[in-house]
Amino acid sequence: MNSKTRRIILHILGCLFFLSLPVFFSRDFSSSFSFIRIPPFQRDFLSYCVLLLFFYANSFFFLPNFYFHKKYAVYSVCIILSFLIVIFLPVLLIPFHINSGGYAPAHFEQMPHHREPNNFLMHLLIGPHFFQFLIITIFSYSLSINGRWRESEKARVDTELAYLKAQINPHFLFNTLNSIYALAIEQSEKTAAAVVQLSGMMRYVITETANEFVPLSKEIAYIKDYIELQKIRLDTNVKMQFSVIGDTMGERIAPMLLIPFIENAFKYGVSPDEESDIVVMITIESHELKLFVRNIKVYKQVLQQEQSGLGINNTKNRLKLLYPDKHYLNISNEDKDFQIFLSIFMR
Repeated sequence: MNSKTRRIILHILGCLFFLSLPVFFSRDFSSSFSFIRIPPFQRDFLSYCVLLLFFYANSFFFLPNFYFHKKYAVYSVCIILSFLIVIFLPVLLIPFHINSGGYAPAHFEQMPHHREPNNFLMHLLIGPHFFQFLIITIFSYSLSINGRWRESEKARVDTELAYLKAQINPHFLFNTLNSIYALAIEQSEKTAAAVVQLSGMMRYVITETANEFVPLSKEIAYIKDYIELQKIRLDTNVKMQFSVIGDTMGERIAPMLLIPFIENAFKYGVSPDEESDIVVMITIESHELKLFVRNIKVYKQVLQQEQSGLGINNTKNRLKLLYPDKHYLNISNEDKDFQIFLSIFMR
């Protein structure tokens, strides 16, 4: 069930609940529901119907078109007219009288039409419906303010995510082209294969990163291609362990969210002068994705690490925006190795 359907259902249930109030709180309530034929109940029920219409008119028309555009005078006139309609329309449509069936409500002697005209008018203007109208006005205003705040917050998040996504392509190209550049310098026969592999990866980056979420299978396929590309240029003294456990069917994830952690392992965990050991494990179970990355720290790269970290910092921000309260990230920076554990609940 999507959010729009949930909102519609909540509105329907809210309307039904609101319109049930005059029924169950009627002073003439009876299990036979005969009281629905008497004017006092009919006026009350009609007032609730008009209040409900005012709630939606205020929420979706008066506030957005007048109040939030600082047309306060027009908004005030709309509120006053709405109040007068809520107060006087039920009285005009259903005058005070005993119905033809001879059934009189128990509180008939207390009804306002037996009072003086001035008292009767004051009772209408500053009676129960006045406070109901005030509550409805405040409630609709609060909901509208909350809705506008959520829209502005979503716009801010979307803008920030767009900025972070814009950083993905240059960062990706810089790291991958470095790999192919190393092969070209060595005049390796693997250079052509690496270029073909890069073109496939670029196709994914260009077509998929525009989407908010992509199939997890495509994201993992991209990671596999990246690792294969790295293997082409790596020396034999690099030990590489890569595994994917679990079913990706039906799972979706934000694009290019995992690769920065893996790029980091290759960038700072590989050296021609030292033995390298990189482990990448991905596990999917019950809509939860777990990523474990470990690399032995290479002394030559430790000082450079302080000047980089763009990819990981970028990803931290994206995780906060895309998966609030749905992810756990632990980064362990020990003397000899660097480890990352990431858990994401994808639904």
